[in-house]
Amino acid sequence: MRPTDLLRTSAFRLTLVYLAVLGVFGFVGFRFLYSASLEALQEESRQIVEAELKGLSEHYGTLGPRLLRRIIDRRASFEGPSLYLLIDRRGRKVAGNLAAWPEAAQESGDWHDFHYRRVHDGEPPHRHTARAYVADLPDGFRLLVAHDIGEEIALTRRIVIFGAAAGGLIVLAGLAAGILVSRDLRRRAEAVDETGRRIMEDGDLSRRVPVTGRGDEFDDLATSVNRMLARIEVLMSELREVTDDIAHDLRRPLARLHARLEDVLRGPVDAGTYRGALADTAVEVRELIDTFNMLLAIARAESGSEAAVAVDLAGLAEDLVELHQPLAEECGIALEFVREAGSVPEIEGQPELLAQALSNLIDNAVKYTPAGGRVSITAGPAGVAVADNGPGIAPRDRERAMDRFVRLDPSRHLPGNGLGLALAAAAARRHNARLVLADAAPGREPPGLRASLEFPSP
Repeated sequence: MRPTDLLRTSAFRLTLVYLAVLGVFGFVGFRFLYSASLEALQEESRQIVEAELKGLSEHYGTLGPRLLRRIIDRRASFEGPSLYLLIDRRGRKVAGNLAAWPEAAQESGDWHDFHYRRVHDGEPPHRHTARAYVADLPDGFRLLVAHDIGEEIALTRRIVIFGAAAGGLIVLAGLAAGILVSRDLRRRAEAVDETGRRIMEDGDLSRRVPVTGRGDEFDDLATSVNRMLARIEVLMSELREVTDDIAHDLRRPLARLHARLEDVLRGPVDAGTYRGALADTAVEVRELIDTFNMLLAIARAESGSEAAVAVDLAGLAEDLVELHQPLAEECGIALEFVREAGSVPEIEGQPELLAQALSNLIDNAVKYTPAGGRVSITAGPAGVAVADNGPGIAPRDRERAMDRFVRLDPSRHLPGNGLGLALAAAAARRHNARLVLADAAPGREPPGLRASLEFPSP
């Protein structure tokens, strides 16, 4: 990865934003610290000057200028940061350790910063700076008391240098961290991109995005993408199976249609023969249309494209029992509706899809129950169940019976396309429910079949 690519990553840009925000708050904090430190140092030097000025002024009032001169000269003889200068009304120096009155400290009753040199220093290599206060004394005398602020200036300079160095180190550390984080995030994003690109190139849906095990958001994303790929792989596999099943199961009826039409065309021209052939062809075409309609219904159920509304399961089951009653009576089968104690759940779903799924279960029960048998539709707190006393389905075949175009050997002589249970299973998945197949009368012969649409508890 080129450095320019790294600088264009979102992680690096976010790092710059965070550094900018950190820089603003850091500058504000440093500015506050600098101002507070400078104010504290200035206040300290002012208190020293004010204390000395007050004491010297009191000495002048009680002892006079001659003794004040001695006091100032004695204090000025000590090497230290304090500075003094006493002048008379003519501006002549009376006492102190300053050579001349500083030009920057002319006004009385105010603070002044000025540059100076001591009398005994000669010519220093650099200038000194002091903070002074000027007071007017009686008889025209003027007194200047100052404090050298060289240490204050040096300390504030060190604070500035330290702050600049710390800020530079923070910026460099932030940029380094941003580069490292950007490289890591870029590498993990490229893993997702590489997986997607390989899948698009060779169509291998078995590839998965690597999961590092850190448990972070990239692992969550990788896990979600892998789940999606697994689901797509299953759907593509099912699509291939469905395509194969459609080609296999529709080839025979189409071949029969073709053979019948060829036989009619090769035979004598007879209106009765043509009419019978057309009637048989219409039946075959009707079965094909029913098969495709069932496939479309399964596709709609699995897509979940229709809006959900409130569905009364018990009322829906009772209406379907009434609808199938004539067919059951024609087959000599008793069809009944039973409502169990307790409330039957009212769910949010697609009533047409649920009605078609229950109709398929009732049709299968009526179809496989011998004459004189009984089919019961039960609505209860767990959902709706359709039970019969027909031959049932062996436990080993129950999962396979819910696949598309699956017709078990005992039922191959009966009309149908092997999609009834597949549609019911798809409708159950669409409503977060389960289609459960079990013996209606365990231990008896025949055991019958109980097909239940079991919905989750609200």
